[in-house]
Amino acid sequence: MMNAVVECLPLMLGGLPPAFFQVSLAIMQKPLTLQMVMDAFVLLCLFFQGCGRPVIHPSLMLADSLMDTAPDSALRILQRMDTVNFQDRSEVAHYALLLSKARNKCLQSLAPCDSLLEIALDYYDDVSPARVTALLYCGRLEQELGNDEQAVQLLQEALEMVKRYPDEIELHRHILN
Repeated sequence: MMNAVVECLPLMLGGLPPAFFQVSLAIMQKPLTLQMVMDAFVLLCLFFQGCGRPVIHPSLMLADSLMDTAPDSALRILQRMDTVNFQDRSEVAHYALLLSKARNKCLQSLAPCDSLLEIALDYYDDVSPARVTALLYCGRLEQELGNDEQAVQLLQEALEMVKRYPDEIELHRHILN
C-alpha cells in the first residue's frame, strides 16, 4: 500500500522523484518534536503568504510607518526609490499614494505625482478605500493646477465614496485636512 502511494504522488505533485517521497514518508514515521511542528508551521506560513496578496516592498512599508511622525523622512525614502524595480501595478499605485501623502504633508507641490496618481486611479476600483484617497489627492492636484471645476468634481466623488466606509478613520482625516 505504501509503495502505491509513493508511486502515485509524483504524478499528482508535478513529477517529483519517488525517492523524495520515500524520504518524506520515512521522516513522517518518526515521532514529531516541537521543533518539527514549528518548522512545518513556518513553512506553511511562508507558503500561504506567497499564495496570498503580494508582499509589499520593504521601503514602502518603512515610508508608510514614518508618514505620520516624520513625513520628511518618508518623502526622502520614497524619492530615492527606483520604481522600475516594482513587481506589479499594485506597488506603483501604493507608491503613488504614499508619495502624494508625503509631499502633501511636507507642503510640497503634487505636480510631480500627476502621472502616478493617474495610475493609482486606474488601479483602484470603485470599492476600494484607497480610491477615495487617490481621488482626494487628484482633487488637490487639480486645485493646485488651477483646474477648480475638475477639482470640485473629484472631491465630490471622493465625498460620495467615503460614505461607504464609515469606520475608515484615516479617510475621514484626509477629508478634514
